[in-house]
Amino acid sequence: MDEDARQARKVYNLYGEAFIKKDEKNKDKKKISSIVLSYLKKVKNKKILDAGCGAGRECEILAKRGAKVFGIDVSEVMLKIAKKRCSKLGVKFFQRDMERTGFEEESFDFILSILSAQYKRDIKKVFREFWRILKFGGEIFVVVPHPIKKMIEHTKNYFERGLHWEEHGEVKYFNYYWTLEDYFNAISQFFRICEIREIGSLKEKNYPHFLFIRAKKT
Repeated sequence: MDEDARQARKVYNLYGEAFIKKDEKNKDKKKISSIVLSYLKKVKNKKILDAGCGAGRECEILAKRGAKVFGIDVSEVMLKIAKKRCSKLGVKFFQRDMERTGFEEESFDFILSILSAQYKRDIKKVFREFWRILKFGGEIFVVVPHPIKKMIEHTKNYFERGLHWEEHGEVKYFNYYWTLEDYFNAISQFFRICEIREIGSLKEKNYPHFLFIRAKKT
């Protein structure tokens, strides 16, 4: 585990329960999950990795659809909750870093990364690893906080990249802020980008809150 993974592990071990309580009430998170899963309706016997699986919400849904689901996360607290949630569904969970998953080459048909890549300092390494373990013809589905949202709500400077800490009530956590250019260049170096969607919040619709990217290994 590198330093950013260790820091994310520390944050989610400390605030994991609080994150889950907020997520259960967060209609935006449910909206994002629904959008991603809408691309994965016919997944029976498909091998899927949820990278940064958190509490396992998407793992549970995909397993119930008949997929062979694997989840990785750096936090023991989140993995414990995810394992409990999916205890009867055959989902396999591992404590691993997205940069070094330990899986064999061309292992998965699909990879999800929902609001997890922003915790990584070197996103190119993440997408290189996704390319390595994804089968040819497979797809990745990536969701990150939209760079415009970070600029408007926090930095006021779109080009202020790098590590930033945020406080949201009782929860304090970090993100690495990257621009659209950074995400597109990192992903397109390894994949063919098929689709992007800029998604607003249900509460605030004047600027995008989430960036969704679907890309294919060709």
